[in-house]
This record gives sequence, C-alpha cells and structure tokens, in this order.
Amino acid sequence: AAGLMGRTGRAADPAGGAVVLSGSWPQRDAFERFLCDRGVPVEDGTAPADGRGPVAGVIMFDDGAGWGDGDDRDLDARCASVVEDSVSRFALVKGLLQAGRLDRSTGFVLGVTAMGGTAGYGAVPARNPSGGALAGLVKALSLELAPMLVKIVDVDPEEPPAVHARLIADELEFDPLSTEVCLAGGQRWSIGLGDIPIPRPDSAPRLPERPVVVVTGGLG
Repeated sequence: AAGLMGRTGRAADPAGGAVVLSGSWPQRDAFERFLCDRGVPVEDGTAPADGRGPVAGVIMFDDGAGWGDGDDRDLDARCASVVEDSVSRFALVKGLLQAGRLDRSTGFVLGVTAMGGTAGYGAVPARNPSGGALAGLVKALSLELAPMLVKIVDVDPEEPPAVHARLIADELEFDPLSTEVCLAGGQRWSIGLGDIPIPRPDSAPRLPERPVVVVTGGLG
C-alpha cells in the first residue's frame, strides 16, 4: 500500500550520510537502534552543526516529558521551555543548512510527537502540548524549505517504540505529498484540507461603524 502513495526519493541508507537525531525519548532510542542495525551513521543533534561531512536529514523527537502532569503552577516556566526547545530545533536545522551539510533538494526533516497518534484531534485530548509546538515548527519549515521532504509524524506513546521505528523509516521513503501523518493501532492517517459547505445566513452580520476584528489561528 505504501508504494501506491509514491516515493520520496529519500531513505535512511548507509550511503546517504548520517541522520541527525534530536530529543530524548524511548521512540528516539528505538529508532537509533534501527538505524545502527542497518549501518546508518547517527549524529546527535547537540553536536556542532559544522561537523563531519553531509547529513541525510534531521529527525526531532518530542515526548512532552517537560510538560509534567498538567498542573498549571509552573505554567510560565514550562511554556518558556517549549519556546526554548523550538528555538534550538530551528537553530539546528538552520545551522546544518548554513554549513552546507543538509541539502534542500535531497534532505529531509521529520518531527515525531507523542500526542496519541491522532495529532491531538482524538476523543482524548493530547497530554503533551509541547508536541503542538514541534508540529507547528515542522509545518512552517515545510513551506520555507521546499522542495525538502518535511513531515510531522504523531504516534501513540503507549505503543512499543520498536513498532514505530520501521514506520517512521517508511515515512522517509513514501508519500511525499503528506505533511502531517498519524500512526496508531496499526492504522495510518494523513491530515489535509477539504471543502466544507457553509450554509448561507439569513441575514448579514451587523458591525459597528469602525469595527475591530480579531483573526486568530495559524500553522500550529
């Protein structure tokens, strides 16, 4: 079925250069073992960006561990931590590009989050809001770094990490048109935009002479 979605021209392959891994999480550890078993060199995302030779791509993992149990007593500190993580992730990708180690035409950037395998749209709300920050960053990068392959992949953290390693590798090789992908319960979803019919109101809304309208929302 994966072949029907088209190939990306990317892969985690020993000949393609090192894969930079950022973040700390059992999913990251499982994927690192997956790469090492196949002879793919791995580089830690905390290493200097101007290091050894070209890299195939970057995979950033977010487990939301820094968010805690939802208690809002330290909300400001935790929000600041999410912002700091986003800045450091952006700096990592930017540094590799500026150093000429990451190629826009052949490289990839993947983000892996733990929002339940539903991107936060499931019946149970996402427990780790920090995943939304990584998702927003990756979706913004998908617009800025074209034609690079850029995806956000959300998984269920309750599932065995080894199960996701092969599936994450598949996302590098297949379906170049999807930016947001969810993996849970042996199923895969991709998120896209579609037309929704909007009923015509009986009358136009009435606004004051000089209205102030707030427009909110965005890639995150």
